[in-house]
Amino acid sequence: MCLAIPGRVVEVENGTAIVEMEGKRSRVSLNLLADDEHPIIGDFLICHLGMALQKIDEAEANELMEMIQQVAGWPGMEETETELEEAAR
Repeated sequence: MCLAIPGRVVEVENGTAIVEMEGKRSRVSLNLLADDEHPIIGDFLICHLGMALQKIDEAEANELMEMIQQVAGWPGMEETETELEEAAR
């Protein structure tokens, strides 16, 4: 399964952006964004495989991260694993 996750733009330069996702920074291409979606520092982007797919607002980014955390247990995987181990007993 592929997963696109939101990241906050911390730098924009020459058709790429550095985005911070869960405390890690990655460079992503902005080539797939529409002309009216050009990001600035502080904006949020949905990113997948080194590509920014869409610009979103902060509320949507937070909502998506909450859903990802609920579904994948990420971060907080330790709690999910503990719950699964206890349920298996």
